[in-house]
Amino acid sequence: MADECCAMRGGRVRTCAHRPGACAVVLAACAAVFVGGCGDGGSSGGGREPGKSAEKEQKPAGGSSATGGSAGEAEKKKEEPRYAEVTVKPNTGLPTTEATIGGKKFKLEVAATPESRRIGMMARESIDESGGMVFVFPPSLFMVQNFWMGDCLTDMDILYLDEGGRILTMHEMKVERRLEGESDRDYDARAKKYSSRYRCGLAVELAPGSIRRLKLKEGDLVRMDIAGLKKQAK
Repeated sequence: MADECCAMRGGRVRTCAHRPGACAVVLAACAAVFVGGCGDGGSSGGGREPGKSAEKEQKPAGGSSATGGSAGEAEKKKEEPRYAEVTVKPNTGLPTTEATIGGKKFKLEVAATPESRRIGMMARESIDESGGMVFVFPPSLFMVQNFWMGDCLTDMDILYLDEGGRILTMHEMKVERRLEGESDRDYDARAKKYSSRYRCGLAVELAPGSIRRLKLKEGDLVRMDIAGLKKQAK
């Protein structure tokens, strides 16, 4: 399945785009995450070098730089990240299905092919409150899924479902833009992965805030034509 999930690297699925999890599954939703700690744990706060005096450093009155600008503002401006342009073309023309989630009606796009799952909800700037996307995996990809926010432009919520449509796990996923000049490998490595924790073949991505708005919880039933969706999975 090398073509799954945005070029499926390391068996992960871009959430807007998607790929197989640690077990490798591709879905869109739209590389394992390594989270580094702050500092090496070998020193406590303060950070004074050995042998340095505790004397306070003399600073210009008012904390201004020689040019009259605030040093803090200059530093902040200097550190502002520059993001790469998202060149991926969003999914269009996908089939749709009706669903009832938290007692509310939804019209979901269906991502049931390798390419539609790979792209997922990448490059979408917004998601309709009653819209979203359902990712459907074939039996060969029924496994632990891992979605991430590669090239996604809006936050979104994700629901992982069991074969009967009940919520196994859910997450509030946050935008993580690619930095200018950042390689695919580095982007994959630092981006957070959102795991289903259990084997599953269905995932639903919704507008940000949907989990809280609908007061969803694990075990809740998402009603839709699951049998019909499974027939579409490739």
